[in-house]
Amino acid sequence: MTLASGAGCPVGLAVDAASLYLAGLDAGGIAKVPLAGGTLTTLASSPGAPIGVAVDAANLYWTTAGGAVMKVPVGGGAPTVLASGQKSCTRPVVDAASVYWGDPNAGTLESVPVAGGSPVLVTSASTVTDLAIAGPEIVFASGYTLMEAPVSGGAPTALGTAAGAPVFAVAVDTASVYFTSYGGIWKVPLAGGEATALASNQGAPSAIAVDATSVYWTNGTGGQVMKLTPK
Repeated sequence: MTLASGAGCPVGLAVDAASLYLAGLDAGGIAKVPLAGGTLTTLASSPGAPIGVAVDAANLYWTTAGGAVMKVPVGGGAPTVLASGQKSCTRPVVDAASVYWGDPNAGTLESVPVAGGSPVLVTSASTVTDLAIAGPEIVFASGYTLMEAPVSGGAPTALGTAAGAPVFAVAVDTASVYFTSYGGIWKVPLAGGEATALASNQGAPSAIAVDATSVYWTNGTGGQVMKLTPK
């Protein structure tokens, strides 16, 4: 099922009860589309090339290639800068208190309060390329390994390994971690274990999100947003 398409390469994805949020489908636009499909609505224009998005009840958050962490109300409005001057950023994730992102080059994972403030170091590893919140833990991709660390800060531990390929985009629910790896969509138990393939032969999937029934991902080479039900 294709929910939206456009001229650009979609590079960010987040989901709530009503909408799917994405970045880059139309140049630097930060946009949303109903989960059932429909009109794509632009919420804001990013000041730099967007990398990824996250959503809570009130705001949509995104990171940029210029090293900024931004937010805008889910209904649209003026964007706010939460952090700037970052050397490189992954997509962000958010919980009730903070927004989190990784630096792939430095191998650091940082956070900033959702209301704004000074960034703080959460953990570090050889690299941090994508991340997801799992309750009091944050799960992140580090090369071929899924890692986790407390959101309050601390040393990371290994959760599991991908099926012989690097882990790219990561999402979680209460039971599993979902991730993209080359052209495939996979899941592995949150407690660790064997990875299961959910989809294959996809066009460079670059972002992933999950809700109670479905998995969503973007195909960068085809400019598509995809949905798989059941997950």
